This record gives sequence, structure tokens and C-alpha cells, in this order.
Amino acid sequence: MNSVWQERKENVFARGMGNIFPIVAERAKNAEVWDVEGRRYIVFAGGLGGNVIRILAPLTIPFEQVDEGLGILRNAFRLAFE
Repeated sequence: MNSVWQERKENVFARGMGNIFPIVAERAKNAEVWDVEGRRYIVFAGGLGGNVIRILAPLTIPFEQVDEGLGILRNAFRLAFE
């Protein structure tokens, strides 16, 4: 399954953009990551600066806030391109 996603990534990303460990994360909690094949990984080091791996909880936004944000974005585009 990881190989399927890796092939899809290679078809759409510019050459040179790679990943050291070609896995596709399905879920994560704290320092644990599970790939689409069900294997569990423990993240104990992520690099320096911009290479640090960050695992965050899923973001949940109420529909009203999404709708408000889209309205602001539409208005900004309208004002920018009038």
C-alpha cells in the first residue's frame, strides 16, 4: 500500500522532492505513527530547524467558522481583482 501512494506522489510532485522513509502515515498519536499498512513507528528524532517532524491532533473547525472564512476569502479576492 505504501508503494502505491509513493508512486502516486512521484507522479505529481516535482523531481527532487523526496522523503527519506517512503511511508504514508494513516494516523499519529504523540510520538507514534501508523502507516497505511498498519505498521507502527516511533518518532524519536526529527532533524533540525524546518525538518523537525510535528505530529498534531486532527484539526476540527465548526461549519460556521469555515463559512465565515470562505466569505472573507471571497471578499478579499473580489476586492483584489475589481
